[in-house]
Amino acid sequence: MIPEALLRRPKSGFGIPINEWFSGELRDLSHDYLLGERACARGCFRPEAIRRLFKLHDNGAPQGRIFWMLMTLEEWRRQFVDRQ
Repeated sequence: MIPEALLRRPKSGFGIPINEWFSGELRDLSHDYLLGERACARGCFRPEAIRRLFKLHDNGAPQGRIFWMLMTLEEWRRQFVDRQ
């Protein structure tokens, strides 16, 4: 039922709307994670640099991948460093 050409083609990736997420449903969460009291007290991120990234993002220079990486690091710290 599936065409042979489709069965034999190489794998291909797919995009995710990460920049849209950080402009929409993840916006508040990312601000809380990266500029919240816990993150600021830890001192790993410079708040002025994070604010600059948010401003760039808001002005049309997508920063979603950077936000994702920084949030992942912050979550790792919460899970494994803060609990010690």
